[in-house]
Amino acid sequence: MTRNEINQYLCAILTTLMETPQIPESTLYLAMGCDMDKWNTVKAILVKGNLATFHGFQAYLTDAGYAMAKKVNAFASQA
Repeated sequence: MTRNEINQYLCAILTTLMETPQIPESTLYLAMGCDMDKWNTVKAILVKGNLATFHGFQAYLTDAGYAMAKKVNAFASQA
């Protein structure tokens, strides 16, 4: 997986979590084409970057993740 692909997944997940504060982890995995390696990589980045947390197989946005999602949306609206 390229850095560009990782960034696309991260942006999509962060902005989705901003709109829907709690999402089943399986939904995010399915959206990534059911590729467990990709999902584990992106999930690790989200957790290590303190952008999202996972409890009871649910994904939650952290304050830092929310701030990043706002930046992504602002950038996307300029494009």
